[in-house]
Amino acid sequence: MNNSAEKKILFIFNEGREQKLQNIEFYAKDFFYHYIDLKNENYDVDYIQISELNLDFNNWAIKFIEKLIRKITNIPFYHTKLLSKKNITKINDSEIIVFTNETTIFSLFFYLFFNKLKNKEKIAFLMGITQLDGNKFRNFTKDALIRIIFSRLDKIIFLSKGELKKAKTIYIEYINKFKHLPFAIDSDFWTSEDFELNKNNEILFIGNDKNRDFEIVKNLIKILPNYKFTVVSKNNIFSKLKTNNIKHISGEWRLDKVTDSEILKIYNKAKICILPIKPTSQPSGQSVASQAMSIGVPVVITKTEGFWEPDLFTDKENIFFVKSNSLESWKDIIENVYQEEVLLNSVSQNAKKIIINKYSQNKVFEEFKSLLLR
Repeated sequence: MNNSAEKKILFIFNEGREQKLQNIEFYAKDFFYHYIDLKNENYDVDYIQISELNLDFNNWAIKFIEKLIRKITNIPFYHTKLLSKKNITKINDSEIIVFTNETTIFSLFFYLFFNKLKNKEKIAFLMGITQLDGNKFRNFTKDALIRIIFSRLDKIIFLSKGELKKAKTIYIEYINKFKHLPFAIDSDFWTSEDFELNKNNEILFIGNDKNRDFEIVKNLIKILPNYKFTVVSKNNIFSKLKTNNIKHISGEWRLDKVTDSEILKIYNKAKICILPIKPTSQPSGQSVASQAMSIGVPVVITKTEGFWEPDLFTDKENIFFVKSNSLESWKDIIENVYQEEVLLNSVSQNAKKIIINKYSQNKVFEEFKSLLLR
C-alpha cells in the first residue's frame, strides 16, 4: 500500500481560495493550511472549495432544506455549494482529505454520517467548534453532530491550546484523535524592511468575525479623538462614524476586497494593533495578531478562554492583555502604552521572535507533514 507521501491528498477550503492561488504573489500562505507547501514539494495534492460556482443542484427543495437547517441550527451547512459533479469526482478519487475548518466539515456531514469516506484518511483543522450559544436546542443539535463527526475523523487538529483543553473535557472519548498545531504564519511574507515602529502613529483594527467586539472599537474611536485609527472591516458600523480620526477600509479576505499585499502596507504604518474580543472559546484574532507580530507591530488583545497559547505569551513582555473587556480598560491601556516607546519596542521584538521560532510557515509545515505521514 502507498505511504502518505504518495497518496492523493485533497484539501477542502471555504470560499475565496481559487482566485488567490491564481494571483499568489499578492497573498500570504497562511490560510492555505500547507496546501501550497505540499504542492511545492511535489505531493499529489488538489483542492475543492465552497462556492456559488460549484452549484450543480437546481432542486429548489434541497436548497430550501439546506437554508432551513442553517436557520434552525445556526450550523454552517453548505452541501449544495460544495458538491458539484467535478468536486464529487475529486472526493471519490482522493485518499486523504484535509478539512480546513468547521464549515467544510459540516457541509460534508452526510458524507461522513453515511460513511461514504470510510476508506479515506480524514484530517480536520478546527477552531471554534466547542463554542455554543444560549439556545439549548441549537447547542444539543450541534453537540450531537460534532460527536458523529469526531467518530468519523481520524485526526482532529486544534489551532488553539485553549480550545483543545476545553474539548478534552467535553469529548473525552476522542482525546486520542486530538492534536495541536499552531496557526502557521508566512513570516517571509509578513515582514517589512521599511517598518519603523517609533515613527508610526496609527492604531490598527482588522477583523470581521462575530467574536470581535466592534462596539468597543467604535466607542474607542469616539472617546479618543486625538488618536488616529485605521479599521479594516466589512462591518458598516464604522462607515457610519462621523469622526475625523478614522480611516475605514471595507475589507474581507475571502471576497478579495483587500489583498494581503495591501494589508502588509497597512500594518507597516501601525503603532499598535488592537483586538477587542468577546468571551469565546474560539481563537479569535489569532491570524491578525500573528501577522502583526511577524512585522513588529505590538498587539493589544482581550484575554479570553480561546486564546491560542496562553503559556507562551506574557503581558507586557510579548503582548498586551486586556483582562476586563470594558471600554474603560481599553481606553486606559491604549493611553498608557501608546507613549511608552521603550516598552513597545521590547514587546515588538520579543513577539517577533516567538512568531519566527514557533509559528513560522516552514517550521509548522514540518510538524504538519510529520502528522500527515504518521
